[in-house]
Amino acid sequence: MNRDVIKCIKTCVALVVIVILLDVLFGQIMSFYSKRYGLPGDYAKIEYLFRQSQDDVLILGSSVAINSFMPAPMMDSLGVSIFNGGGNAQNLVFFRCVVDGALKHHQPRGIILVLQPDELAFDDMGRISLLNPYYGQSSLIDSTLALQNNGKAAFFLHSNLYRYNTVWFRILLQSFLPKEEMANYGFVAKHKPLLLPEFNDLGSRPDDRFVAPDKLQSLQAIIGQVQADDVELLVVIPPCYKRLMAGGNPYSKQLLKQVCQEHGVQVMDYSEMDYFWQRPELFYDNSHLNGEGANVFTQMFIGQILKSEFYQRVKSKSDESNKN
Repeated sequence: MNRDVIKCIKTCVALVVIVILLDVLFGQIMSFYSKRYGLPGDYAKIEYLFRQSQDDVLILGSSVAINSFMPAPMMDSLGVSIFNGGGNAQNLVFFRCVVDGALKHHQPRGIILVLQPDELAFDDMGRISLLNPYYGQSSLIDSTLALQNNGKAAFFLHSNLYRYNTVWFRILLQSFLPKEEMANYGFVAKHKPLLLPEFNDLGSRPDDRFVAPDKLQSLQAIIGQVQADDVELLVVIPPCYKRLMAGGNPYSKQLLKQVCQEHGVQVMDYSEMDYFWQRPELFYDNSHLNGEGANVFTQMFIGQILKSEFYQRVKSKSDESNKN
């Protein structure tokens, strides 16, 4: 065989070995860093839920959850520990993985799942790549992450460089930004916008009755897993400054409530309250409350949850555990 060819082969093999070694080394460094210091930014809550939480109640959902529920006054009134584990730009596929990972670490007394009226109609994967560093932690996370990029991500997920490719940048960025994700027990307040949002009325539009199959399956799976683990579940639809198609009652919300009712899960729906629709000053935009709005809503929510079977069961389990 030509010496140049042999030399070329040896060089290629050496490069492959070097890349593999760097990949392994990078994975070890990131694994050590995450266990020693925790991952930053959007990863901080996932780290907490998967490895640290001992809370009685977890609040899970998208940014709507983050900006609507204030755990501090809730804990003062309810007498149980609460953490807001909402994640930006996420949906039911992500929530299912988070529920699975959180329950493998710790069994809370209850979970408050925060959804939007059209939650079942979101036909996308959301920012599921945030779970890339947790590939290998569970079969559910692995199979879900493999669906990224039309199923093309499965091969690359074996690489530490791929799984952590955005983490190192966030570590650097977080050095210059306030670490607000974990302050206030996970709640982050939206500021008041310079211009108040205008009411978005889509109530006259026909409903296409579209439901994303993976979102419906994820909801059903969450309910099944939570109930199998004897964890109480409450679904909440927070206020929004918009009226959706079909007179504010889209098929997505109808089906969501139907599924919950069939499984004995209570739904608290605040999405069509005149009180909030008449007060644009409480909103950051059409979907999110601002800080003042979150305070108003949290106090209203406390008054209602105190009367709920969900709270009675959670408090009973918490009190029983404290006795032991």
